[in-house]
Amino acid sequence: MPDATPPIKDCNNIDLATLPMGHHQCWIPLVQNGIGNWTKVPATIFKSRIPGPTLLITAGIHGDELNSVVTAQRIAREWQGKVTSGCVVILPLLNPNGMLRHSRHFHTADGDLAPYNLNRGFPGNAEGTLPERYCAALWKLIQGIKADYCLDLHTQTKGMAYPLFIYADKSIPECASIATLIQADMLLDDLGQIGVFETEMNRAGIPTLTLEIGAGKRHQPHLVTRAVEGISRVAAHLGLMHQTTSSPLIPAQSGNAVTDVRAVKGGFALGRVEIGDNISAGQILFEQFDSFGNLIETYCAPIAGIVASIAEDPMREPGGLLVRILHSDTN
Repeated sequence: MPDATPPIKDCNNIDLATLPMGHHQCWIPLVQNGIGNWTKVPATIFKSRIPGPTLLITAGIHGDELNSVVTAQRIAREWQGKVTSGCVVILPLLNPNGMLRHSRHFHTADGDLAPYNLNRGFPGNAEGTLPERYCAALWKLIQGIKADYCLDLHTQTKGMAYPLFIYADKSIPECASIATLIQADMLLDDLGQIGVFETEMNRAGIPTLTLEIGAGKRHQPHLVTRAVEGISRVAAHLGLMHQTTSSPLIPAQSGNAVTDVRAVKGGFALGRVEIGDNISAGQILFEQFDSFGNLIETYCAPIAGIVASIAEDPMREPGGLLVRILHSDTN
């Protein structure tokens, strides 16, 4: 039986200056695929009658990062009628192409192109390959919003896990203050990387941080709830909505560098540490076994620090990430 719900309409951009106040939803076409169909992203907008800043919330740039999408969707539901000034724009699914394939990447029908990591391709190229054109179309859409602040939601990739973890350039004062309000478990003071959405947004003058919400391709309600609460504190701090609860802020465990430990052989790697553990140099992190169950490799910490991310899928190829260690580097 056909759904009686009225379809949500398409719109070509988000022009907050001309948009009426209220709650809006629309689909935004970005690029065509090989048979002429459009790849569209959903958008939710809350516009108050009282002027104020604009907060942009993005999620799902990687298609296997489920917690990020669920968090953004939950905010879109729970904030209805609560935005008292300014505007909030939520783009909860930036890579539907990858999500349909349970994949981190953007895929094309072009046999000459490998799957593409969108979060290394900003600001894109409007005359390039399809993934480059997609990045350019996303970038044009987002710059047209003229946001004052942005939170980009992520998770680790499939088979890996983070806690509630922030990448933030603390040399930008607005990023430093927002990061504290999130109340994450860990924070990396990060200058960024060319092509990454957070980095390019900061370079464009829009204070942006990346919030990692747990493991890839899993729904972890407790972390989603913490993320929603942290983002709500940010919105209250910006004057977009009223503060519902007040409690002392606890600083996240922080560092300015990460060191990765990767598998050197193929096999089944079992962890001997957990996320959040304080580890010392030389401590055993993982033991790896062959298909018969014979021990073939032991991995030890090259440096003291905190276990920030860990492999949950035991099957590891050579070069596969086992542990990411957060630490401080005076250099």
